[in-house]
Amino acid sequence: ALFALMKLEGYKVELVTEHAKDLTYSESFKELNDQLKVFGEQNHRMNRLVGHVDYIVTDSPLMNSLVYGNEDSPHFKGLVMEKHCEYDNFNVFINRIKEYAAYGRTQTAEDSDMLGEKILSILAAYNQDYIPIDGGADAAAHILQAFKNSQQTNVPILKTPLTSSAKVKFKWHP
Repeated sequence: ALFALMKLEGYKVELVTEHAKDLTYSESFKELNDQLKVFGEQNHRMNRLVGHVDYIVTDSPLMNSLVYGNEDSPHFKGLVMEKHCEYDNFNVFINRIKEYAAYGRTQTAEDSDMLGEKILSILAAYNQDYIPIDGGADAAAHILQAFKNSQQTNVPILKTPLTSSAKVKFKWHP
């Protein structure tokens, strides 16, 4: 919905779909567990658009590799953050307010809630700005308005002390 709204308003924007979800639908679970490959493909999907569009909308930002990966390697984490920071990111955390939709996913609702907490912890640990948005029918309109507001003020929306070349990337709740 956000991608469509931005297109309708004349933004030069493209949608980058979630490679991990493609792997889930094709039941390529072994490949799904190779977070380095998943990260590389997601980075490729975004990087090929640099210089062609002004904005990228995705529900699978590069930092997701820190959430789903079992990589304790500081080199992997450093690579993920290096690539993440090559983009001018606008991160959004979607608060689930409706029933969990399990299709295209390998997690339960409870797993998703735990991953949501992990996302918030990682955003905090890496000092990343984000805005929380309730995931209702008007979420896309609220995200677009928050984005417009951030462009006018050039001030971060929310940074928590507990807890980035296309110009925008959106983070969604798992």
